[in-house]
Amino acid sequence: MNHIKVKDVMTHLVVTALETDPIQRAAVQLIRNHVSGAPVVRDRRVVGVISETDIARTLVMPAHIDHGLSTADVLSMILRATPAPHKHARTVGDIMSHPAVTIGKDDSLFSAARAMERRGVNRLPVTDEAGELLGVISRADLVRAMTRPDEDIRQDVASSIAILGPENLDGFSVSVEEGVVTLAGRCDRRSTRDIAIDIAGRVPGVTEVVERLEFDLDDSTIRPTRSRLSGNDLGSDPWAIGPLVKGL
Repeated sequence: MNHIKVKDVMTHLVVTALETDPIQRAAVQLIRNHVSGAPVVRDRRVVGVISETDIARTLVMPAHIDHGLSTADVLSMILRATPAPHKHARTVGDIMSHPAVTIGKDDSLFSAARAMERRGVNRLPVTDEAGELLGVISRADLVRAMTRPDEDIRQDVASSIAILGPENLDGFSVSVEEGVVTLAGRCDRRSTRDIAIDIAGRVPGVTEVVERLEFDLDDSTIRPTRSRLSGNDLGSDPWAIGPLVKGL
């Protein structure tokens, strides 16, 4: 699971809010989309998060909220309630949580789970290097990634490894039991075996990879050798320079 990236399981269609949105508009957006929170963006950059807790804390006295109620019940009550005397709390920007706790698309699911647990949140906005919103990953996404049917996982692993080419794999087989993938067969070289293991570990739902793979050539100690031929002499053949080409 440590190989699975946030981008592999995140939700791309995201409900968002603006800092200038009225609080009740944000409440309507949450209840209509059946979510308990949403990123707040400014020019596509995440500047905060608005949640049902933020809204409830502002518009309804905490003692009046039954925490056993569903999100829809809480937000419906908020929309019917008379706002508490918080004169300055009128927009999302007034009550949002900031700075937002975010995560990168290339971070692992373990990193996402740790961040949610430490911060006590149910979802994280996924951002790029510039802080722009790419999606959202939730606890539900983590659970779904862990509970995929074994046959679906097996098919994904087999089709992903197939890109290595049948000429490099002999008697190759994939089996899955409760998320644990077992790879068996023979590879043309050690590097092919390592790539196959890495590919399998990146498939959503895979909890562990057990390899029973043999290989014909151990190319782990082979280093590229500088050729005295110029690039023009070698032409455009991508295999003209490589670990098995020795200098003349």
